[in-house]
Amino acid sequence: MSSHDRSLYLRYADALRNPGDLSAAVSDFFSSDANINVVHPFNELQGVDAYLSRFVVPLQQAFVGLYRRDDIFMSGQFEGKDWVSSTG
Repeated sequence: MSSHDRSLYLRYADALRNPGDLSAAVSDFFSSDANINVVHPFNELQGVDAYLSRFVVPLQQAFVGLYRRDDIFMSGQFEGKDWVSSTG
């Protein structure tokens, strides 16, 4: 796994730490036509626009001042693919 993969993810996660317009961070991190899977009832969202309009923006509006905090960061390989994730 390259340090580029980790640094790209860390820049994205850092942007999510503060409420606000996350469209630039989301567009920089995801391909415009990415298949993005999130929690139920949202599940599978097709593309950056759907992710922003159907998940990120409504979540921010529902919880004023919502921010992200990462406590654990993980990266490595599994079944021949690179994985980067965090939780908090």
